[in-house]
Amino acid sequence: MLVDQDAPGGETRDRPTSLSRRTVVIAGVAALIAGGSAAFRFRRTDLDSASATRAEISPEERRKIEEVLSSHPSLTVTRVLEPELERAIASMRLPSADEAALRAAIRAQGAAPASATGAAASPAGPDRPVSQDQAAPKPLPLAWITLSDFRDEDGDVILIETAGYRRVVPLYNAPTTIAIPLGKDSRLTLTGQKDGFGGITVAIGSGSAPPARLVLSEGQSVQLRLKVE
Repeated sequence: MLVDQDAPGGETRDRPTSLSRRTVVIAGVAALIAGGSAAFRFRRTDLDSASATRAEISPEERRKIEEVLSSHPSLTVTRVLEPELERAIASMRLPSADEAALRAAIRAQGAAPASATGAAASPAGPDRPVSQDQAAPKPLPLAWITLSDFRDEDGDVILIETAGYRRVVPLYNAPTTIAIPLGKDSRLTLTGQKDGFGGITVAIGSGSAPPARLVLSEGQSVQLRLKVE
């Protein structure tokens, strides 16, 4: 199982065996230390004032979002290409051993770059047309997804799970782009971990397609079928 090694605290269910409890505790403590010094500079009145300005999502808006999701419970995703392999693996924030295992598995499937397999590409010229392999990098068994908070940036957190990969993702207004593995049964499960205020508001997309919107409660899960472009 592939697990994000530095996910923030808050995950309390079904801890994966490939990640030790010590690692989870260290990650949680590090996040608390990193954020604590800045947080205590705010006065209580500042926090109360900020909460008062947040707009809770209306039942009507939530109903419309849920209707769209129920009619189209899928997400079209863009595949990771060979030149993007290292950036994709880095975005997954895996322990070193899992990084190496994933890289080896991808290369074992024959999707490794030519430089890694020792194959030499023939130069193209007027009398030597560019082959399909040279023209288009091979897609890898990974896909890009982008996650963000489409309302107030209020501390919403979700858990994503697919093909043995689990990661706790804090949501910000600025998009977070990560790679996920594509399994035989390509489904992505999103579970609400922390509701900052008024519902966990998630925008999820891939590539240039408009993102889908979800509103989750803490502990609520939604499953999306992944369709590969």
